[in-house]
Amino acid sequence: MVRFETAQALFETFPDARKVISAEPTEEHSLDFLRGLTMKGKLDDAAAFCAYVLPRREAVWWACKSVRAFMNEPSLSEFDTKPLVLAEEWVSQPVEERRIAALDAGTGGDRDSPTTWVARAAAWSGGTYSVGSMSPIAPPPQLTAHAAKVAILLCSRRVGMPKSGAILRACLADGVGLAETGL
Repeated sequence: MVRFETAQALFETFPDARKVISAEPTEEHSLDFLRGLTMKGKLDDAAAFCAYVLPRREAVWWACKSVRAFMNEPSLSEFDTKPLVLAEEWVSQPVEERRIAALDAGTGGDRDSPTTWVARAAAWSGGTYSVGSMSPIAPPPQLTAHAAKVAILLCSRRVGMPKSGAILRACLADGVGLAETGL
């Protein structure tokens, strides 16, 4: 299940995606475009595109699975897994109470932690949020994709090449599979 049939449709809906995806959009089917980015080794672009093309709940699940895939690496072992668990719980039962728990973990978490960003992806999937004394607002629709992408790329950067490339390629294949079959 993809949100956009073509890469061009994604970029038309989310013009800001051009800031994080350097590849030029085409009329190619979204999953073919994603596979092409992966085959060309444009893994950062592919990760960002995958986060945008998946529906929000699926994007959060994909980010959770991807962060888990990277968490076996020693450079990521120090991060608190509670935000990740809260995001996974929201995916399994996407109710407001669980989204709020993820929001609390994401808001109070370490900005350099991929698990914080996964919690933010779940938190920003719907509902409302506020910062400080501001009135609650609905999260902009691109925030879930943004947070999912940040979580995955933080993992990738910490692990470093070439190992992160292999893990990220496997994660991208999982993202394509999730898009094809759904949750």
